[in-house]
Amino acid sequence: MAIPASARILTVVVGAALFLCCRAVDVPFATCSTTDALGVSKVVMSEWPLHPGHPVTLSVAFSPLQDIVLGTQLTAKVFIQNMQVFEHSVDMCSETSLTCPLKAGEDMQVSASQTLPEGIPPVSGLKVVVQATDDTGVISCIEVELELAVGEYSLDHLSRLSAIDSALVTDILMAGTTWTPHFSPRFAGATLKQAQGLMGTWLRGHPLHMTLKLKEIVMGPAALNGENVTIPEVFDAREAWPECAELIGRVKDQSACGSCWAFASSAAFEDRMCIAHGSKDLLSPTDTLACCTGMACGFSQGCNGGQPAGAWSFFASQGVVSGGLFEEVGTGTTCMPYPFLTCAHHVEPTEELPACPAEDFETPRCRHTCSEELYEENYSADKRMAKHGYSVSANVEEIQKEIMESGPVSAAFTVYQDFLTYSGEGVYQHVTGAPLGGHAVKLIGWGSDNGTPYWLVVNSWNKAWGDEGLFRIIRGQDECGFESDITAGSV
Repeated sequence: MAIPASARILTVVVGAALFLCCRAVDVPFATCSTTDALGVSKVVMSEWPLHPGHPVTLSVAFSPLQDIVLGTQLTAKVFIQNMQVFEHSVDMCSETSLTCPLKAGEDMQVSASQTLPEGIPPVSGLKVVVQATDDTGVISCIEVELELAVGEYSLDHLSRLSAIDSALVTDILMAGTTWTPHFSPRFAGATLKQAQGLMGTWLRGHPLHMTLKLKEIVMGPAALNGENVTIPEVFDAREAWPECAELIGRVKDQSACGSCWAFASSAAFEDRMCIAHGSKDLLSPTDTLACCTGMACGFSQGCNGGQPAGAWSFFASQGVVSGGLFEEVGTGTTCMPYPFLTCAHHVEPTEELPACPAEDFETPRCRHTCSEELYEENYSADKRMAKHGYSVSANVEEIQKEIMESGPVSAAFTVYQDFLTYSGEGVYQHVTGAPLGGHAVKLIGWGSDNGTPYWLVVNSWNKAWGDEGLFRIIRGQDECGFESDITAGSV
């Protein structure tokens, strides 16, 4: 259906930022200027809360308080967690179907329809700001806070739902799939909103998604440890490089922070440094999390989300310092260990695993000094540099060859609610449950389980989840987008 020119600006706003779901509703809006010459009286969404992949119609009713003349600009801006991700302007008279001057006191309405993109994660802090300006400045401004949905529920409602319930586990068992669910202790007592907060990776379709230059991989035998070998049926990077096995297989804990993108990238980088140069140093997800910001890092936002492509770009342009996990704070063994504790996620705390905070941690501030006073090297001298980052195609054999020749890679995919229940038995593939957002992990190998091909992956949810922190996901069908967002770098 063609969209009227008068609604073009609203169409851009809708197309850039909204999710739709369930029912038409007048949505609240706030005035963000001292005057409101447009006299906006109502904003209506055809469905509410907002949900990815659905069509939506947005209508705005207004009655100008003054005549609107040629030269009046209407500008729409979209913000995600106070970061502007989109802007578009039109002249209300010359670039729409409206006939100017628009007379004061006349009732008017504009509407726009659009199918919404699926790539924007279900996070809070999404808003649309619409401004009208003339030669005197801003004459009207409204902003609309958008209520997002995960599946059939609003984001706020997720705080009242369990991350895992008996109906979810039963549905998976009844499906007779390739894996076994259970009530994972990692999410025992957790709400769906708390689980969703761990999904901190921006996937394809997000307005800030970053793609690095595609690496050209020539198919044929892989060069593994100086020998040309065919791609085997089973491969585990821990076995291929036993001197780096402890590093490659180490399961970390991102704690209560959406820092998976920083963990998946820094862990793959340290593995590759070990394979290529014999380094056993742990690299700092904290340095990545706090300082990988701005355009060069795909506008990553710390605990509020980011992307492996931005991190690998950061490793090549700025480098990353050494840094272990929280347990190494105060030991002076690395420059910048992770400041957030490995904790008892929703289970009874112990002396080894203290209770986690009720809310997600705030992103640590970027600092250019080591956080460890006992560490002997200074921050700048401690930086490890990658040569450059790149993306790898979704071709299974190209991904396999890349891992065999250079080591583990970073992978990003959509996590659905059923993934939380993965017990470590079998090969995961999506069965049921709402999408919770994008997640980044470290891919270290592949194999086959009872005839089902899989990827072997290290997660960052500690050893209380999955197969001692690892999982297997079906290989060869781009499950949950797993094969279409692979990132790595040369070291």
